[in-house]
Amino acid sequence: TDLAVIKIEPKEKLTIAVGGNSENIRVGEEVIAIGNPLGLLGGTVTNGIVSALEREVTIDGETMTLLQHNAAVSPGNSGGALFNMRGELIGIVNAKFSSSGAEGLGFAIPINTVEEVYYDLVNYGYVKGRADHGISMIQQYLMRPGYYGYVIYIIESRYNSELKYGDQLLSINGVAPATVSEAYALLDGYEIGDKVQVEVYRSGQKMTVEVTISEYHP
Repeated sequence: TDLAVIKIEPKEKLTIAVGGNSENIRVGEEVIAIGNPLGLLGGTVTNGIVSALEREVTIDGETMTLLQHNAAVSPGNSGGALFNMRGELIGIVNAKFSSSGAEGLGFAIPINTVEEVYYDLVNYGYVKGRADHGISMIQQYLMRPGYYGYVIYIIESRYNSELKYGDQLLSINGVAPATVSEAYALLDGYEIGDKVQVEVYRSGQKMTVEVTISEYHP
């Protein structure tokens, strides 16, 4: 969820932000973002409205459910606060969509998500209840007669010793991913306790290994 908890010992008394409730946010509601754009302009305030709720956005291979807003944000704004007009903290700014012709597409982590993650990190040291397949992979682009494309290799399997370093991934529950990103997306779609059939190629033979999705532990 793009979040961490840092403990500090301030030399002066700090004003505590009042938390809001993500479930009470409405599309069209006015918001204010406070951050440090470009890493140079700390305390910059921009305003906008909530553009959409529960947007599924993939950032660096991780899919998150975020608030969409159109308050101006720039690199350096990440980690800054998103407030409503009652001064309640309703989100943590973490991304913007940057593309030619695209304007006003900012995203923030909803405060309810922030509070849940904070509680687990402080009390358990990790976020509980998250599914983890435990498989790490890399891909290589191969060019040989009759074949051009990515080949995916297993480099680690934390929960199943039957998968070996160097196994070539062929399919996941019958679906053949074209890239590592597609392979991770397939595995990330399963819940704790699900059993997944992973087909690999090793030493000239195809074999299928059953992997049980576990709970993530650091």
